[in-house]
Amino acid sequence: FGRYGSPADRRTPRTLYVDPHGRGDFTSVQSAVDAAGGDGWTLVLAPGTYRETVSVDAGRTGATWIGASGDPRDVVIVYDNAAGTPKPDGSGTYGTSGSATTTVRADGFTARALTFANDWLRADRPDWTGTQAVAIKVMGDRSAFHDCRFLGHQDTLYADSRDLSLFARQYYERCYVEGDVDFVFGRATAVYEHCHFRTLVRTDLDAAPYGFVFAPSTAGANPRGYLVIRGRVSSEAPDGYYKLARPWVPSSDTTARPMLTV
Repeated sequence: FGRYGSPADRRTPRTLYVDPHGRGDFTSVQSAVDAAGGDGWTLVLAPGTYRETVSVDAGRTGATWIGASGDPRDVVIVYDNAAGTPKPDGSGTYGTSGSATTTVRADGFTARALTFANDWLRADRPDWTGTQAVAIKVMGDRSAFHDCRFLGHQDTLYADSRDLSLFARQYYERCYVEGDVDFVFGRATAVYEHCHFRTLVRTDLDAAPYGFVFAPSTAGANPRGYLVIRGRVSSEAPDGYYKLARPWVPSSDTTARPMLTV
């Protein structure tokens, strides 16, 4: 765990160590989250791939997750649910929100040097229409992500809020986001500073258009949507195959006034 200590040399009483190889307090992120009840816990994640879904409920405020190596490529939280994936209990499919690999409902969440990914592929189920596959859904206020990566295809980064009446402020600094359809979306008030957005080739389509980078759904009562500062957009696809943004007015909020400033 490097400079962040270890179970034998714990930096604070509210620091937990996660290692998929068994050298920490827990081998899965969700088990550490479950043990960290209340406010102000820090999870230090050792390098490795954590193949699981993770949910942080609203009561676990002020949490901090840190990738121990400092390189987000070393610590990957990934799963492969899509909106059309059937639930194990037979009650239907997951839907867009339920497809998220990581879901954060708590306020004051901070992540550093981590990768959040959803590796579901359309090519595996070409007959499915529910192809949204969220890497992370963030709903808390005062959320911050530094030097993180968000990997997916459709609906990679869901920057949202817990309720239409709540305005969730989120900050993304020096982050990398990739996808192909509406892959940064939702109703949060979000600032993306020094972030890199990468559009991918779509093997299921032969011609343009492929999709959009941003699809904000800013609530009508919210004066602020998305702000991109000193950002970069690059593409694997040919010129003209992607558009920068579109307004998303979901059926659950027909009064939305999507906003994006670049």
